[in-house]
Amino acid sequence: MAGRKKFDVIIVGAGAAGLTAGIFCRMRKLSTLIIDYREPGGQLTSVYSSKPIMDYPSYDLILAAELAGSIIRQTKKLGIDFISEERAEDIKPAKDGFDITTSSSSYRAKAVILSMGIGVFKPRALGIIGEQELIGCGVAYGIPEMKAVKDKRILCVGGGNSSLEAALTTKDAAKEVTLIHRNKSFEAYEFYREAIMNSKVKVKFHTELKEILGAERVNEAILFNREEKKYEKLKTDMVVINAGLIPNFKKLKDWGLEVDSAGVKVDSEMMTSKEGIFACGDMVSYKGKVKLLISASGEGSIAAESAFKYISERSK
Repeated sequence: MAGRKKFDVIIVGAGAAGLTAGIFCRMRKLSTLIIDYREPGGQLTSVYSSKPIMDYPSYDLILAAELAGSIIRQTKKLGIDFISEERAEDIKPAKDGFDITTSSSSYRAKAVILSMGIGVFKPRALGIIGEQELIGCGVAYGIPEMKAVKDKRILCVGGGNSSLEAALTTKDAAKEVTLIHRNKSFEAYEFYREAIMNSKVKVKFHTELKEILGAERVNEAILFNREEKKYEKLKTDMVVINAGLIPNFKKLKDWGLEVDSAGVKVDSEMMTSKEGIFACGDMVSYKGKVKLLISASGEGSIAAESAFKYISERSK
């Protein structure tokens, strides 16, 4: 296609993994473009902007949006090009690399790094009465904005890291926070478990959410205690659900990439099943994978170095 813009590396996704990949690509003096359908920052800005980050080296505590801003400033100082509000639609092999078609343009790259994060997943719905009808009207997934929970009664559902993080993040702004989990104990990190049990968050184990009530907005929830076999009606203004994610890998398969139930399969160099296409962050799958911010950043650096080696070997 005439006028196609050319780069050494194109990174699809501007979250922590993609931004870090961009930094290391520029350290290798590779011309680099980062494409995302949102503004840079990924989950740090679009999902967890108000979340206190306590597990990223050099910061004992920093808000997600502030950390994202710091990383974005660093990438821009290195001369990385950003394209926002464009969604990668197709990736095809070309004579000297790959052609990437987006929702509004097209580009060519010698190598591609995919870092689309949870964009290749969608929140797992509980499938209960009132859930779909009240999404955006008191039903939310992930961690809500602090302005949305201020002085509200919040019900958090789930027993993993994300649900405990949601409860801990909202507890100070909300009027009250209740955390329910269907099992007898949490499946979260010990740090979060201890923090929850030492906080003002009300915890209910053996408890399921059965129904969400409200005309125009959430105002009540029906709970069921599995151990006592009893129902309970709880007054609440917001239900925050963290029940896992469901993969949507059709696009990745269309691009010829091998996937499993957890994501796109990569090797130790972050190479996908398609030579010249690398991947990193929450979207990748390999033995021992841990979905942490610091892990995503580490994978981004590996993907960048692998892309550099791939380009260098092909230019000999």
